[in-house]
Amino acid sequence: MTDWNFNLSDLYPAPSVHGEALSAPFTRQEVADALFSMDKNASPGPDVFGPSFYINFWQSLDQEVLRFFSAFHSEDLDIDGMNRAHLVLLPKKEGVLSPQNFRPISLQKMPYEASDQSHDQQGQAGDH
Repeated sequence: MTDWNFNLSDLYPAPSVHGEALSAPFTRQEVADALFSMDKNASPGPDVFGPSFYINFWQSLDQEVLRFFSAFHSEDLDIDGMNRAHLVLLPKKEGVLSPQNFRPISLQKMPYEASDQSHDQQGQAGDH
């Protein structure tokens, strides 16, 4: 039989984040802070817009993104739809007919990544 010589509470101290901070609705500032803290030159993939699109057009897109966060928080968001996408095929040049000459674009992924960032920031807010 192994004799363990450590205190479990030393390894896992009491969390410094209070549950209220994690369960509160997302604020506009939290969402904006999360979005603007992302690397604006990063691209999550060839079929989606990266953070620079949302940062550059935040004044036009903020209400739609905030509605997404509100629906997520209130559990009114269709989670099943998170793994689905509507793709638009944009031609890379005029007159193309073959599939390899189109670029698939989806706008659905970015708000989900921003929600991860915002949730992380809510947890950090409780550390202060």
